[in-house]
Amino acid sequence: MGNKLHWAATAPYNFVSTATHVLPSQLNQGKNWNGLSQEERQRMFREYIQSQETFSGTIQLYLQTLTPLFIGAGEDGEFFSPTGMPVIPGSSIRGMVRNLFKIITAGTMRRDEDFVDKHLYFRCLMAPNSMPQLKELHNYYKQRMPSEFIKKGGHNHVEYSTLPGFLFRKKGENGYRIAPCKMGLIDMSEYEEKYHKQVEEVSCVFWDDKEKLAYILTGLGPKKTFIRYMYQPNWKVTYSVSHAVIEGYRADKNQTGVELIPKIGKNAKSAEAAKMGKKAEKFSDNPDIDYLVPCFYAQEGNHIISFGHGPCYRIPYNHSIGDRVEPALESERIIDFADAVFGRKEFWAGRVSFEDAILNGKPEFADKNYIKPQLGANPTSYQLYLKQTQWPPKNWDVGTQKIRGYKMYWHQDRGMYGWKTEPYDSIDNVSRRIRPLLPGNTFQSKIHFRNLTRVELGALLKVFAISTGKEDIVYKLGTGKSLGMGSIKIKADLYLDSQKRYTALFTQDGWQNEEIATDPGPFLQTFSDYVGQNIGEAKESYELSMKELKIMMDWNKTKLANWNKRVETMHEGVSEDGTLQGGVDKRFIDKDILPTPEEVCK
Repeated sequence: MGNKLHWAATAPYNFVSTATHVLPSQLNQGKNWNGLSQEERQRMFREYIQSQETFSGTIQLYLQTLTPLFIGAGEDGEFFSPTGMPVIPGSSIRGMVRNLFKIITAGTMRRDEDFVDKHLYFRCLMAPNSMPQLKELHNYYKQRMPSEFIKKGGHNHVEYSTLPGFLFRKKGENGYRIAPCKMGLIDMSEYEEKYHKQVEEVSCVFWDDKEKLAYILTGLGPKKTFIRYMYQPNWKVTYSVSHAVIEGYRADKNQTGVELIPKIGKNAKSAEAAKMGKKAEKFSDNPDIDYLVPCFYAQEGNHIISFGHGPCYRIPYNHSIGDRVEPALESERIIDFADAVFGRKEFWAGRVSFEDAILNGKPEFADKNYIKPQLGANPTSYQLYLKQTQWPPKNWDVGTQKIRGYKMYWHQDRGMYGWKTEPYDSIDNVSRRIRPLLPGNTFQSKIHFRNLTRVELGALLKVFAISTGKEDIVYKLGTGKSLGMGSIKIKADLYLDSQKRYTALFTQDGWQNEEIATDPGPFLQTFSDYVGQNIGEAKESYELSMKELKIMMDWNKTKLANWNKRVETMHEGVSEDGTLQGGVDKRFIDKDILPTPEEVCK
């Protein structure tokens, strides 16, 4: 694998590899269900159910928290308690079970169904000889961005030549356009003297209403000596910005600096965006324009392909996340086990339903405290999210490497309060207090199933029979998974409906509701046999997938030496003690690669 020093990345998560091909369900039958009408699909689905030996009943679930558990219902930081007592929503259990079911049955991985497909954004400005891990990405960025080499101090220097303009919107219109404009430069000291203000450390726009100038400030830096400003937009020649480009910009969660497009939703406009909106009519001398902001952009012909705050802004990779999924897994033609059992909304309803998990006895809560900030998914870190075979790692647009698989969180035994921190005074949106349940709370729930075949029921039961006897299989629910929260032990018992239920609706005492405790073993064996007979060329990859799943879910791993260190978060600007800082973990800078689940446990 190359230099071991560059396989030292750590994360509270890892990935379970996908099988290379989908395991077709019995319902698949080799037919192209997409080519049928809804009426034909429903008819054939009914005929399939009627032609099979099927089973109905319940799977009784017994849940016990091994680490603190929190499932919130609002902003108050209290546990989800619609009846006044803590409840684990059936929808949460369903989501967890379905995800594991997908892995166990070698299911499909479809865009915008199993993952959000999007184009990720990047930029890479510096690649000194001491940072070979960035050389390829830097050269690719230069290739994609309009740029030119100029002589500066006897050395070649890259100057990015994106175009200056004003992004604007007219009243009553949803779309945006860009008007090209003129650009000038002013020495930083001259700017500070002229306006009697120092250049700010953060990116922003400064408007000179009198002279009709918009200054682009991109923060301070050791080599910055001048500031760019925009003026005289050409309102006669403007270019439309497509919806795809706008939404791609909005979707870039790593975008920093000035927010050029107001977000949609709860925090619809940042303070800077609101200020720009107020400037629009006055600066443009056009009452029809209600939003205006200076920007840089690139175009191909008359099409805007990207834009940003400074001249060297973040741009999208050409390949989306979906482009890195095994093509065979995206099939819409194959009916996988999740389609057959959990339903496919455009075809048929599911045959399983999940009850809320009800608490046994009195709840035992932790004290209400601030929770450590949790970093969301960051697939821009391609060294972590893509399969890598060598260092430096390949990015989303280089090579043919695929995504690493299903993301899952490691179990961690960090005690009752390993999740808590001090509040962040300067950043409100990461300061949140919660009151989780303590370890030792127990719940009960049920999964109801109707008309499942032996194979389908065996597949569902396999979710709760993953261990080979060596592993202590534990599940994950709720928030704070990266902090060690949400580890839950689950025991499952199978009850099949008695035939009496269907021959006699009532008993002397009321409804006929007889269920028989049943050994799940024969159903599990039937599913195992089906996999062996039908997995085909995906056999090796499926076996790896199951091996990694067991590793990720094994509570015994928490007892390995230095375990919490092996699965710690590499912090980006947030220190371990909960204080904010500007530093970035060196392993991020070095693009260290995340080891596989098996390698983490060695």
